[in-house]
Amino acid sequence: VVTDATCTADGYTTHTCKWCADTYTDSETDALGHNYEDNVCTRCGALDHVHEYQPVVTDPTCTAKGYTTYTCACGDSYKDNETDALGHIDETGDYKCDRTGCTGLVLPEDGATLTIAQALKIGALTTTTQKYYVTGMITSVDNTTYGNIYITDGTDAILLYGLYKGDKNNGGIRYDKLEVKPVAYDTITVYGILTSYNGVGQFKDVDLKEHVVHECAEYTEATCKKLAACVVCGTEIGELAEHNMVDGVCAVCGHVEGAAEVVTATATLKYSTNTTTNMTGNNDAAKLGLDATIFSVVGNKGATNNNCGLNKAGQIRLYGNSAGGNGSYFTVTSADGYTIQSIKITFTNTTNNKNCQLTVDGVSTVFNGSSAVWEMDINSNSFTLKNVIKGATTQIYISSIEITYVVPAV
Repeated sequence: VVTDATCTADGYTTHTCKWCADTYTDSETDALGHNYEDNVCTRCGALDHVHEYQPVVTDPTCTAKGYTTYTCACGDSYKDNETDALGHIDETGDYKCDRTGCTGLVLPEDGATLTIAQALKIGALTTTTQKYYVTGMITSVDNTTYGNIYITDGTDAILLYGLYKGDKNNGGIRYDKLEVKPVAYDTITVYGILTSYNGVGQFKDVDLKEHVVHECAEYTEATCKKLAACVVCGTEIGELAEHNMVDGVCAVCGHVEGAAEVVTATATLKYSTNTTTNMTGNNDAAKLGLDATIFSVVGNKGATNNNCGLNKAGQIRLYGNSAGGNGSYFTVTSADGYTIQSIKITFTNTTNNKNCQLTVDGVSTVFNGSSAVWEMDINSNSFTLKNVIKGATTQIYISSIEITYVVPAV
């Protein structure tokens, strides 16, 4: 079989045995070479020219290398001058790449220790494959089966959505099966991925790495109005101090020398029923652990769809109204002769409590702190707590309200 020579390939003859199919070639002839007429080969159509390449530069991006493509008008091309990818940059500290048009994230390395503020930012941006450490004090345990726990570092708070001793997917022990369960005021260090719920960052299915049980160590100084109390958990000890008399009047409580002593008592407003419901709009004091003959607690839905929530996790929930800040609220009023001296509000989530407004005798104050506790002397027979957030329907979670009040003289 004869294979003819072409412009660029030699010709040859192939001999094949008809019995065994063995082959060999001979009779080679040289390639013909091109036969150009008007710069075009009459045999194969090849162009008779020297390549003239035009460069097109492709710049590197954060994740892709850069290079230059050289292309001739005849269609021939090649790539050269490769440059490394730029990599992401984040000089603003928001974990987003600063380069224009890049949507990449710049996250801490796997195993890094974060502040709660950092964890909140990262979780709100993405669900991470990396796992991180965080340490905080427990403010509440909202689910005692899986261990849905809020922790705070004194500045911010974050939800741990599920807590295990060990890796959940590799034999980790669930919260309710732990021999020693972390509870409110204990300090824990956990390790896990970040994600979000309704745009708020949270940890998910964390591994409990360290657990320090709270022990009262530092106390406030007792006064004639208040017992000494642990600065962390509020546990009271000892007895009331003597009056601090100045010209016959106590500088602390206003007691007049020779007058009958003012008797005070403490009551705690807290929802402890294992059923989720709402305030009724009538007096819900008994439902919230108060003596209904001394106190009334009346909720109002404001411009929201529901009255204040009473959640089985032990939370009083004030719902937000995104349109104008007219969220749900409730008012606590004491009976005639009973004066509320002070209140101590404990929040479940310290991120949202900044939107809580306290009104006493027509004067309103919006909480501007970031701790889990808000204490104030009010010396009134009524106060109102309201969700005043604007632009969102964020809820405020209240765990309890400790009310110190004056008992009428008999």
